[in-house]
Amino acid sequence: MSETIEKGLTLALESPDPVVRNLAIRREEIQREMGKLDGFLGAYAELSAGRPLELPKPKPQPVAPRAQADFGEEAVGIIMGYGRPMSFNDFRSAYAAIHGAEPEQNVRKRLKRRDDIIRMVEGRGLWPVSQPVPGGDNGAPASTSH
Repeated sequence: MSETIEKGLTLALESPDPVVRNLAIRREEIQREMGKLDGFLGAYAELSAGRPLELPKPKPQPVAPRAQADFGEEAVGIIMGYGRPMSFNDFRSAYAAIHGAEPEQNVRKRLKRRDDIIRMVEGRGLWPVSQPVPGGDNGAPASTSH
């Protein structure tokens, strides 16, 4: 790893911004996963003796759904880290940078389910219900869905 990236990673892990901190944590997770993949590929090369091996198919592992409360709290952190109301597309991109891409409808449903925490401010974007909107417009939420 270059010295610049190493310094950036250290700073990102100490960042007060949860989005930046989560990206740095995810990078470390990916590095650990790459180490495991490299180990597998090295063992595969040794065992195969120069020819492809037929490996047994692993059983699918059930994926635990993310808790809705965690999504709401994380969404608030992402939006507050942005510092102003955030368009849906910007929010979805920031969320995908942390967790990987998720279908648009899923993100919209999750936001709608957490309308007790996050609202759509007309003409501005997503913003936490508990926070005053920067620059005013603290009225009722937009009538359109997220």
